[in-house]
Amino acid sequence: METLARLALITLAGICLVYGVVATAQKKGPIDASSAATGKSGDYLHSRRLVGTVAMKGGQIIFVSRVNKRTWTILNPETLKGFEGQEVRIVGQVSRDTHSIRVLEVMAPRIAGASR
Repeated sequence: METLARLALITLAGICLVYGVVATAQKKGPIDASSAATGKSGDYLHSRRLVGTVAMKGGQIIFVSRVNKRTWTILNPETLKGFEGQEVRIVGQVSRDTHSIRVLEVMAPRIAGASR
């Protein structure tokens, strides 16, 4: 009977250890603002959906949001090539500190009154 109790205790301890390791592995690391220009994780918030116009400024592709007319630098401009002058919806990781966006997805804007 004592052997069965030890086995149950060891099994329970092993399960707790595994769950602790898994939970720790899923936590995000500290944010490093200096990595934004290098294309690493950077100081980005969670993904955001924005609607605005793709434009060229000084030979660089930028994004101008429809709501507040804020200008954003695009860290991966190849994703928006061919959309210059067009209004688009984008999903991207936004950095408010550097006013930059890493574009994850580009879509045509929703048409007012269209069904979902």
